[in-house]
Amino acid sequence: MNEEVNLLKILSHDLRQPIQSIGLLNAAILQVTDSADIKKIATLQRESLDQLNGMLKSLLDLTELEPGTTAPDQSCFHIARVLDSLRDEFGQHDADRNLDFHVQQYDAVVKSDLTLMTRLLGCLLSHALRNTNRGLVHLCCGSESGELILAVHYTPARGQSGLDEESGLQLIVARRIARLLAIPLDREPFDGEGTRLTVRVPAEESSASR
Repeated sequence: MNEEVNLLKILSHDLRQPIQSIGLLNAAILQVTDSADIKKIATLQRESLDQLNGMLKSLLDLTELEPGTTAPDQSCFHIARVLDSLRDEFGQHDADRNLDFHVQQYDAVVKSDLTLMTRLLGCLLSHALRNTNRGLVHLCCGSESGELILAVHYTPARGQSGLDEESGLQLIVARRIARLLAIPLDREPFDGEGTRLTVRVPAEESSASR
C-alpha cells in the first residue's frame, strides 16, 4: 500500500509541471488573440485544464487521507464559516454555466475538524458541479435530533450513469474524509431524476437559518 501511495504522489507531482506549462500557454493565447473562435476554443481548453488540476488534487488528497496518516483535529466551530467559504469559492466559478447554484445561509455550532469538514463539503460540491450541466446544485442545511444535516442536491447530466457518479474521484475523497470524521455520507434519489448527498454532523448548539 505504501508503494502505491508513493507512486500516486510521484505521478501527481510530475504531471503538475507540464499541466502548468499548458496553462501558461493557454493564458497567453487568450491575451494575444483577437479571434472569437480561438478564444472560444482556448476557454474550453482552460476548463478542461481546471478539471485535470482538480483530478490531480483529488489524487493527492487520497494519498494524504490514508488510514494512520491523518488524525482529525476535533473542535467546536460555526458551520457558517464553512458555508461562507464554499459560497465564495464555488459561486463565482460557475456563475457563467447557467446553473441554479445556491449555498444556504445557516449557522450552528458543530464539533468536528474544520479543515476536513470544509474539504468534505467542497468535494461534494465539486462532484455535483462536475456531473451537472443543467438544473441545480444546492447545499441545504437543517437540524434533527442533535445533529446538523448538510445535503447537496443536484441534477445529474443527461446520459450520466450511476456508475459514473459513484466512481468520481471527488466522491471517493469525500467518502474517505467522512470515514475519518466518523460521520455517515449517504447518497439517495432526489426529486425524481436528481441526487442528494447527505452528511450528519454532531451539533453542540444550533440556531435558525439566517
